[in-house]
Amino acid sequence: MIYTKLIVGGNKEKRWQYALKIAKKALGETSPLAHPDFLLIEGLNSISISQVRDLEKKLALKPYVASLKIALIHEAEKLTLPAQNALLKTLEEPPANSLIVLTAPQASFLLPTVVSRCQIIRLKTEGEIQLGKKEITNILKFGVGERLKIASLYSESKTQAKEFCEQLLLIWREEMLKEPTANKAKNLRCIQETLLMLQANVNPFLATGNLLLKLVE
Repeated sequence: MIYTKLIVGGNKEKRWQYALKIAKKALGETSPLAHPDFLLIEGLNSISISQVRDLEKKLALKPYVASLKIALIHEAEKLTLPAQNALLKTLEEPPANSLIVLTAPQASFLLPTVVSRCQIIRLKTEGEIQLGKKEITNILKFGVGERLKIASLYSESKTQAKEFCEQLLLIWREEMLKEPTANKAKNLRCIQETLLMLQANVNPFLATGNLLLKLVE
């Protein structure tokens, strides 16, 4: 049995549904969300090492009803580096009668050591915004008008704006880990505040435009 699966590609909803499909098949339940042997790990802006430690304790227990426990780490790209390193031990020596499922836009968003211990399930990529460091650097060089134009492109809906901000968050986290600066920390705070605004149903264009105007090099 393969104890860990990593679902990449598709979009967030497709990855979520595919993960639930795996859980349904293993647990024999129409909806695994309420099943006592289904463990869901997720976070608004990040997934912490304490959440991983708690997961380890729960996986060490015997299944309550089913023949195995299933842990779904949804949006695993939000795992902090300490959390990913803590997860490695569990992936190297998975508890008996357990299955761990991770979802992420791309395998490259996780540590290679994590990815190497997973069976990769690739879905056809669709509907998500993918930005690289080069694109982000260009945004920082733009003036007010250009930044607002970019905001209009990526804020046609709350979902699109949220995906855009989450992508910015991932990139700046990585840059912050490589070389911490006050400006990078400020950008991270601005992105997290914008995600909270979107969660509170603030107009997507206003929230995204406000964010891009605040970003600094």
